[in-house]
Amino acid sequence: MVEKQMDKKGIGKGIPNKYAVGNKYSIKHGYAGTPTYESWKSMRRRCNAVPGYADKGIKWHPRWDSFENFLEDMGTRPSDFTALGRIDHNKDYGPDNCRWEVWRHRL
Repeated sequence: MVEKQMDKKGIGKGIPNKYAVGNKYSIKHGYAGTPTYESWKSMRRRCNAVPGYADKGIKWHPRWDSFENFLEDMGTRPSDFTALGRIDHNKDYGPDNCRWEVWRHRL
């Protein structure tokens, strides 16, 4: 895979301007800052630090150590009104147990 180098404004070829992130690092996949990438990062953060996830030993499938594999399995997040959800909440995050779900608002 060829890395996409970012210019001084943080915009690399293939990165939508809406989601461009200004930093000094190269982007491998061109998805940094997108809702899909942020969902992947949030999943990892929940598993590592959020009580109720980390305490129960909820993990992600080793294949999803790589964002590119996560993207291949899940596709891009369909809209801003969806979130990564587990079908069976007692099982780990993985290709066979996750889907994009519409957010449910609580009153």
